[in-house]
Amino acid sequence: TTLFDLYILTVFRICSRSKVNEDVLIGLGRGSPQSRNLNTTLNMSITMEADVCAPLPGEFDLYEPLRSFVSNGRENLDSIVNLDKFQSINDVCPASTKSKNDLTIFANKLERECAAAYSCLLAAVLIDVASNNANDEAAIDALRNYSIATIRMIPIFVQQASRSSCVHSISGKELIFQIMCVGRAWEDHHLVEHSNVYVDEMVERCSFLWCNLSTSFRMPPPALRFTWEQLVWVAFMTLLEGFSKVPHCSTEGRSLMSMDLATLSHGLHPESVKTALLERHQSIITTPSDSCREDMMRYVDTFIKVFYFPDEDVMTWIKENFKSYHLEHSLSLITARSANGYQDKGIWTKRKDLVREIYHQNDS
Repeated sequence: TTLFDLYILTVFRICSRSKVNEDVLIGLGRGSPQSRNLNTTLNMSITMEADVCAPLPGEFDLYEPLRSFVSNGRENLDSIVNLDKFQSINDVCPASTKSKNDLTIFANKLERECAAAYSCLLAAVLIDVASNNANDEAAIDALRNYSIATIRMIPIFVQQASRSSCVHSISGKELIFQIMCVGRAWEDHHLVEHSNVYVDEMVERCSFLWCNLSTSFRMPPPALRFTWEQLVWVAFMTLLEGFSKVPHCSTEGRSLMSMDLATLSHGLHPESVKTALLERHQSIITTPSDSCREDMMRYVDTFIKVFYFPDEDVMTWIKENFKSYHLEHSLSLITARSANGYQDKGIWTKRKDLVREIYHQNDS
């Protein structure tokens, strides 16, 4: 089992890039420990990309098999190997799509990392086969228990490993910074006619990644579809993460967010991806699936529209939906309203405390 622990946890470390990112991905809390202690929604975390992929409050129990496997595996390997040696250092994905050579490198890296994550499915099968063919009774029991633990966690493992690789390949951290750096455009009281440039860049980057993945012929169709689904998922979640870090936002700013969201959703439509690649004279063999695009569009759109609710309705919505959004997302709805000067600051402080209490009660 040590050999399998080493293989699976090495793949996880390569995809997640650090131990602190792994902790976020398995549900041990979003953000670095330092940022969590600051008790604010707007600080920047070293685990920003992993935060995008963190389990939602309502998903915590689903990740218990993965948390248990990673914890036991780390303990088993502690005196044997230093997994920190597999961490990626300074491999920031280019924020601009103009650097095609750099993007090709990252597209190839995404393919390799996702393929490594999918290979762990085969490892789980081999463990199960070995557990049924062992001769020693004690070995049979140990292998069977290990096999059960591996099979229980492997679907979530593959999902989180591939999502981590996907959010890095679209330069999630840089995109969140770009959303925040829009600055006063979120506060202006006039309507704009066009979405922000970062959305077009994100759509172009996703299309480029699909072009490389679908024309390399190294991934079987099911793995290719799954990778695209995770890529679409992290694109929408990165947008939501960026929106939740905007401290001041006018009604017109929320309208601009809706426009950005619509642009992203349209740009990731299978036919839009195909058309964009053909217009750039790039070959495309397979049109991507529509995957989770519409569901994610509605998910982020709901968050944006809550801003328009009356104050009491916002609190009611948070109570009813807190399991589907992170604490920082819900707090940002309160922070953005208080920043616009509505009512007394003491009222907003109490409401933020109430939101924290809602989430903390769920944790306990």
